[in-house]
Amino acid sequence: MTTAYLRMPSGLTAESRHVTVAEGVGKHDMATVMVPNAQQWRGYQDRPVVVSIVDGAHTKRIAGYIDTVAPVASGKDRRGAVFVLGGSSAMRSGTPRAWTDATPVNIARDLLQPYGFGLEMEAYEYRLPFFAQQGSASDWATLNALAAECGMVVHAYNTTVRMVHPATELRRSVRTPQHTYTLDAGGINTFVGVNSLSPMGFEHRRFFGVDKFGSAFDLDVNPGQPVSVGSGETLTSLAAAQEAVQRAQKRRFLQRRATLDAIGAADVRAGDCLTIVEGSTRSLWFVMEAHHEFKAKQNTFRSEFALCRDDNDSAPTPAPHRGVGDRPASVLVNGRWRSQRGWSVTL
Repeated sequence: MTTAYLRMPSGLTAESRHVTVAEGVGKHDMATVMVPNAQQWRGYQDRPVVVSIVDGAHTKRIAGYIDTVAPVASGKDRRGAVFVLGGSSAMRSGTPRAWTDATPVNIARDLLQPYGFGLEMEAYEYRLPFFAQQGSASDWATLNALAAECGMVVHAYNTTVRMVHPATELRRSVRTPQHTYTLDAGGINTFVGVNSLSPMGFEHRRFFGVDKFGSAFDLDVNPGQPVSVGSGETLTSLAAAQEAVQRAQKRRFLQRRATLDAIGAADVRAGDCLTIVEGSTRSLWFVMEAHHEFKAKQNTFRSEFALCRDDNDSAPTPAPHRGVGDRPASVLVNGRWRSQRGWSVTL
């Protein structure tokens, strides 16, 4: 049995019979919660709330803020919709600033620290010569720009923010699969692989330096691509640079996309990895977007996912996985959701 609730820390609570949740990389979580009395929730804009969908042993919990309240009927019908944005929506403002010779991890920490958010991020130790936050850009937009500069994506898990590369995340998940769906087991409504391929991973990389004889070398990989990624390597010869270029070129892959419509899966969210089992074939996918909808009247709970993976590697080679343990809980501090403890993990 599935149930859904909207709760304020002050005690105001409503059980909802219709909830939709939209999640996606680079986006704030958004929940639309139908409540029996919309008037009760008026005047609480930007106040902290928790949206919960409980489906058996699985629970989806969004710690966020009320954005707007809208009645959907008139007369004696008091029903209405409460629109809730996830905790990361606190990052919708920003201050112009710049970083010089800084690692991506340190830049991300600087952006998240004022909000008390936790961070999980790829352990890239190369330094960006210069990175700036534009005058009109929010901290969230700047974080996404940083991720694009490094060939990664951003997604938030309440007050924990993750910056990862989908292909690397899939390799980490080989040994520790998160979710599994079997096509012929009745848990899937539809699974559609999209035929068109979109370029992914063709980052612009530059390898340059001076060898021991004082001769300079400068080699580019994919120079026409808009996304550039630091090499992260110290090179002392042209031969070493050429080998690095070959390795970078082999990283090229085409992203295969698919959609999955399944019986409700409250615990699956954007940024997770899941396995699709089709007969004897198993393929691992990264969740780019997740959309959940619970309707009590129809007694239905459905989830739709937009998926991607390396088209050439449905069963990727395992990568070392550093266990991150339990993510810190989201707690209220002066009316704002924050991570329970200062927390930063490199993967």
